[in-house]
Formats: sequence, structure tokens, C-alpha cells
Amino acid sequence: MANGFELQLQLIMNRSMVLDMAVANARRDPELLRRMITNLKCRMAVKPTDDDVALLRWAQAMLVIHHLRDCEDRVTGSS
Repeated sequence: MANGFELQLQLIMNRSMVLDMAVANARRDPELLRRMITNLKCRMAVKPTDDDVALLRWAQAMLVIHHLRDCEDRVTGSS
């Protein structure tokens, strides 16, 4: 039977894996970024953490990058 430390470590590893997958998917999909931003803002309204603040800033920056790429694609006519 696993002790408390091992269970906590497993929980941290699982959360990290889920976050890695969410971030990887959000990098490719602006709509996922928008949902991530909305969820983070709601969560931070209840209990803000430094990790959530950092993730929110990252998501907002990625959304700006998507917007700039879309603008550039429209100007240059590339897809």
C-alpha cells in the first residue's frame, strides 16, 4: 500500500501531465486558449495563486500570437 507521500507525488505527476496536454492543445487552438483564460479568471476570482497568474499571462500571450499570425496570414495571403 502506498504511503501519503507517494500518493501526493502521484497526484502531482497526474496534474502535471494533464496540464502539459492542455497547454499543448491550447497552443494550436485559439478557442481552447479563450476557454482556458475564462476558466483561470473564474478560478482566480475565488482563490488566486501565483501559478494561475503565470498560466493566465502565458495563455493571454499565446492568444495574442495567434491573432498576430492570423493578421499576417490575411495580409500576405498565406494559409
